Amino acid sequence: MTKTAKKNKRGARGSTEEESSVAKKPNMAELVDESGVDNEEESTVPSEESEETEASLLEIKHLLLGVQKTLHTMQSENRKMSEELKELRASFDSQGRQISQLKQSLAKANKANEELQEQLKKQNKKIQDQESQISEILYQNDEIEQYTRKNSIEIHGIPEELYTSTNEVVTKLAQKLNVPISTEDIDISHKLYNGKDKPKSIIVKLISHQKKTELYKKRVQLKNVKVSDLFPNSSAAAITQSQRLFINENLTRYRKHLMKKANQRRKDEMLHSVWPMDGKIFVKTSPDGVPIRIFSEQDLENL
Repeated sequence: MTKTAKKNKRGARGSTEEESSVAKKPNMAELVDESGVDNEEESTVPSEESEETEASLLEIKHLLLGVQKTLHTMQSENRKMSEELKELRASFDSQGRQISQLKQSLAKANKANEELQEQLKKQNKKIQDQESQISEILYQNDEIEQYTRKNSIEIHGIPEELYTSTNEVVTKLAQKLNVPISTEDIDISHKLYNGKDKPKSIIVKLISHQKKTELYKKRVQLKNVKVSDLFPNSSAAAITQSQRLFINENLTRYRKHLMKKANQRRKDEMLHSVWPMDGKIFVKTSPDGVPIRIFSEQDLENL
């Protein structure tokens, strides 16, 4: 519209101006670009570039705002992490102090434990010495007690109703074994209580140790002696109730216990033979073995 108005205005001034304007038209055509784009089309390019620029700036603004927000978030997280790190450091410092205190306490406890261990060793040594002394005292006491029994023997297997005097049993048994013993050779004799429902045995203490030893050595012959040989006038019921005759040494309670243990090992075929002699206990591990004296259960275990 701007160009048309100019033409009308020039036409009102005269032909000269009109011709001049007509003459100028071919020159305007020259303004057309070789690519076929005129000035009007070129005039639209700056407008589109401006819009694109504005859009790019807006995007950059949004990006910058996002970056700013992200930085703000990161700063907030960094401050939070910094606070947590301070708390962790404080906690580590506290734990370090506690560990140091624990180490000191542990060192004190170890030292106290070492002292207690040393005291315990001393006490154990003292107890062992005392036990050794007690064992020695018990052994010596047992030796003394057994010495008082060196002239005594026990007779087992004769029913009580067959005799009226224990001295009578001793003399008859000695006579049957061809050992000259009279009532004058007997210091004392009496019945022994062996427990409920068990026949009473007889203990006799002879004046002479030689007589006692001689009678004891003949004990192996008792396997051929019966109660009826000693008391031929005894009743059949009494003879039936009688048992095999035995002569044993009068041992202390402790030595009887050792004999019981040794005999059990003999029954288990771990020992060949077991016997006491003058209060001493001997064993053999084989028929041709050397007699070994037993003082304690430990001796039996060590065989």
